[in-house]
This record gives sequence, C-alpha cells and structure tokens, in this order.
Amino acid sequence: KTSDLSVLPDLINITLRTGSGKADTYTEEWLMKAPDNPAAHMSRAEYLLQKGNEIEAASHYEQVLEQLPENAMALNNLAWTLRERDRNRALQMARRATELAPESGAVLDTYGWLLHLDGQHQAAEQQIKKALELDPENKQIAQHLEEVQQAL
Repeated sequence: KTSDLSVLPDLINITLRTGSGKADTYTEEWLMKAPDNPAAHMSRAEYLLQKGNEIEAASHYEQVLEQLPENAMALNNLAWTLRERDRNRALQMARRATELAPESGAVLDTYGWLLHLDGQHQAAEQQIKKALELDPENKQIAQHLEEVQQAL
C-alpha cells in the first residue's frame, strides 16, 4: 500500500503497461481512498476490461459517466462491454462517443463493430474504414474491416 494518493495513477499506468500483477491492488487502493474519483473508477474499469471482467468493468464506467457524462472513452468502453447484453444501449453510447471523439480510431472502430454485430454492415464499413484511416497501423481495426467486408 502507498500512503501518497498522488502517485497511484502513475503506478497504475506503469503496472497496466508492464503487465505487473499490482494493478489490481493499486486500483482497489485508489478506489478505497477516493471512492468518488472518476479517474479512480476509470483506472479500475480499464484494469478489469483488460482482465476480461466486462460486467464489473461496466459498473465502474457507469460511475465515471455519472460524473462525466461526456467522457468519450468511458462511453466507448461501456458500449463495448454492453455489446452482447444490451445492443441498443451499446449502439447509443458508441454513437455518442463518435460525436465526442470523431477523430479517435478506437471509438469509430467500436461503433463500426457494434453496427456490424447489429447487421448494419454498410454503415459499419464506413465507420471502420474511417477508423483505419485514422489509425492505419492498428491490426485489430484492419481485421474488423476485413470481417465486415466479408459480410457485405
């Protein structure tokens, strides 16, 4: 445990990038010390999403959005976690994220993929093509575009 709350965000970022197992401890500690801090909830949600715990991650993204309803990354990531459980809400959130962050390849890719899952393949292709233009080195976006084009 660390007594200095100000170093926790940096510690969490380092542990998330390096794959250190301490991210779980640090994100929990930050939330215990600052339960109303949207950045603490965002960090915990990102950690949980990396670990595949989408349901718990979603609850933390919801906490972020209660305080910061225009947070494009929280909207985007919550939309991703809802893609199978609540497709309509996921699409609404992803669409809103694209309005807030129209130059984010990740955001456009998420929206495009959700459109694809919803059977809207032409609209999906448009979004994912733009995402790939913005982030041409992203292999996941390129793979999504290929899959969408196969569905056309």
